[in-house]
Amino acid sequence: MTSTVSSLSSTPRRRWPAVTASSFGGLTALVWAVNFGLVGHPVNSSLSADRRNAGFALSAHFAYFVDPTVVFAESSSPLLP
Repeated sequence: MTSTVSSLSSTPRRRWPAVTASSFGGLTALVWAVNFGLVGHPVNSSLSADRRNAGFALSAHFAYFVDPTVVFAESSSPLLP
């Protein structure tokens, strides 16, 4: 009986790195999806709706990807000749 208890109690200890990594990966994917759905996609849709914005790129996300009170927007455009 003692060997069964000790073998069962050691199983969760060996799985914690996998559980931690999968939890971190899931949380990262969730944060990216929220940023893309609430900020990135609407901004890019608005920008690409007007032909005059051709050649411009805009990246937008929440501050630190989790603070919804601040939105960062980074724009870039090609160099003019």
